[in-house]
Amino acid sequence: MSRSKTWCFVFPPEKLKEQAQQSRTEVKDLEKRCKDTEKERDALLEQTKLLQGSAVDKQNNMEELKNKLDKTNSQLKELTDRNKELETNSKSSGNEKLQLVGEKAQCESHNSNYVYYM
Repeated sequence: MSRSKTWCFVFPPEKLKEQAQQSRTEVKDLEKRCKDTEKERDALLEQTKLLQGSAVDKQNNMEELKNKLDKTNSQLKELTDRNKELETNSKSSGNEKLQLVGEKAQCESHNSNYVYYM
């Protein structure tokens, strides 16, 4: 009978203990990094929620300000139109004012009781 030869490698126990310790240390480091990454992710998610809420608030404020601006612009247009109307009336009534002043002067020169007010 022939015997099969088996090779057996024997590692020194100190070397195995050292490798086991390194593996445990690596596992602990990876677990710590994982926890840190989870905390960072949670913080980023919270910050994202806050930023989204802030963005919604800013959008609402922007729409409110746009509405106020539109209202102010329409009021400005109305006032501008009214001002032009008054200027036109003022120019056309300027001759009437001169005429009334002239008539007032004539009345006063004749010692009349008629007084024209503008």
